[in-house]
Amino acid sequence: MKKGILLLVVMCFLSAGMIGCTSKYLVNFTDQYYSMSGKTGPSLATIDKAIKEAGARRHWMMETAEPGHIIALLRVRHHVASVDIRFDRQKFSITYRSSENLNYNASRNTIHGRYNTWVTYLRNDIQSNVPLYFNASANQPGSVGR
Repeated sequence: MKKGILLLVVMCFLSAGMIGCTSKYLVNFTDQYYSMSGKTGPSLATIDKAIKEAGARRHWMMETAEPGHIIALLRVRHHVASVDIRFDRQKFSITYRSSENLNYNASRNTIHGRYNTWVTYLRNDIQSNVPLYFNASANQPGSVGR
């Protein structure tokens, strides 16, 4: 009887641990339009700056690889996530680049659920920050955003 109860307790702990660490399908965001429908945004350099500001608020480290392409890295405790952010004057995409300690499985296209949360927050922050630069450039004489 005691062995049965002990086995049940051990199984409960193991299943609870597995539930907390479940993998989710990896989310990539492609062709995400800035919240300014039909308008062409400011220069790529200005959008680059706006994206970096949005990422910095959530501690993403960002480096411009080339015009229209940023490599972003996030370290949270012992987890590391890296994404490619490709953008033009109307839209952007965030795609998985690499990770450490996030249980990425390429064949199943799964990853630790927190990765998707971090990338979703990044997407939302970019979508809310970049339009501020549309408005700023539209108010300047001779600006690109007019």
